[in-house]
Amino acid sequence: MTRLACIGLAVLLVPALGASAPVPPGPDDELHVVALYQGNTKTGDMLHGGKASLKVDRPSKNVTLVVSAYHSITWDITLTPKTKLEKVILTGYERQAANAPGGVEVVKYYRESREMLDYAHFHYNIEGGRFRSSVQELFRFTEREIASFQGMNTFDPKKPIVVDAHQKDERLLSDFPKVEPAKNLPKIKFQAVRSVPDRFGASYSFGDFTAAGPENDSLAPLPKGINRIAFDLTGKKYYGMDAHNVYEVDLEKAKSTKMDPGLNVPRMSWMGGITYDTKRERLLVATFGGGGILYSYTPKTGVWAALSELKGAVSAGMAYHPADDTIYAFKFELGDERATTLSKINAQGAVVKTVEVGAPMFPGVIGRGPNQTQLVSMGDHIAILIQTERRGSESREKLESFLFILDPKTDKVKLAWKESR
Repeated sequence: MTRLACIGLAVLLVPALGASAPVPPGPDDELHVVALYQGNTKTGDMLHGGKASLKVDRPSKNVTLVVSAYHSITWDITLTPKTKLEKVILTGYERQAANAPGGVEVVKYYRESREMLDYAHFHYNIEGGRFRSSVQELFRFTEREIASFQGMNTFDPKKPIVVDAHQKDERLLSDFPKVEPAKNLPKIKFQAVRSVPDRFGASYSFGDFTAAGPENDSLAPLPKGINRIAFDLTGKKYYGMDAHNVYEVDLEKAKSTKMDPGLNVPRMSWMGGITYDTKRERLLVATFGGGGILYSYTPKTGVWAALSELKGAVSAGMAYHPADDTIYAFKFELGDERATTLSKINAQGAVVKTVEVGAPMFPGVIGRGPNQTQLVSMGDHIAILIQTERRGSESREKLESFLFILDPKTDKVKLAWKESR
């Protein structure tokens, strides 16, 4: 399977310049999506181009059908009586075709179509890291929410696809995830790094956050390059990190002093998280260079140590939680944008439990790198602050920030705040 196939399978649907705006949908208008990686290529002993068949069974509804695939497919589409199919939108990477009932409009937006102006990927797996962005792009094009989604790797002719229901899955909504009402959230206040995208990356400041997001008047600029902070309550000292190093930080003077871990620990590279263990009075630093390593530094002795290996996984954000004497960190395999795996780590650096955090967190929210994720312990809860940054001056990627609140006793999260830029 090619790299593009692994990423996803659909099209960013952008209307031609000068085209009229879409007509707002009525109560009986529905948008249904079917996505595959490839079609069936063998019937009996006969080999042929990719094929897939589906039936639309939505009586009294006005249906727009979006079909998507990576490899070329001819879609055979049939209707049940009283089902009205208004439009078929062909999306995907390679050329698509449709045998649709007479009079049905067929629109070509697949990658190889000259009519297509731009494209993105719509993965056939709802757990794919790009699924949510495809939902949003489809809504912007059609001004309709998705009524149902069916996805699979390969079409099986023994299991014809039937579009016959309205699915109530919040992941199909363009505004997913939704912010929890304030009355359902704990009253919290904590300090963290505020990341604001600029032309090539982000600028960083440090200050107060509540469940409503950053308190802008409290923010103070960080020394150049510092993008994460930890506080030693005993020594009244801040520590910070950039992409590859750890620093002592003077916030009042906005200065930083690089620390030298010495030659007795593996070289640090590609920092993942930083936190302070108040029980043992030590700084903890996680990297994902070298396969991933958890380091400790004890200010009283000035000694650095390598506690454990993280075994080929990225540590995205990290917090020591005094309430249960546990280190929390998000980890995901290199190259996997889908996972939202929360690791619980003991004082010796051993992972004692992993939890797949569900909605309102979603696949891809951790992002393609760990530098946007912070975890902060706050009493009985842990704040999960995720802020996306620009990746190059020409990036068109949507920039979003999220503040989730985790209850470590139940491993449940709530979305307190989100921001889009």
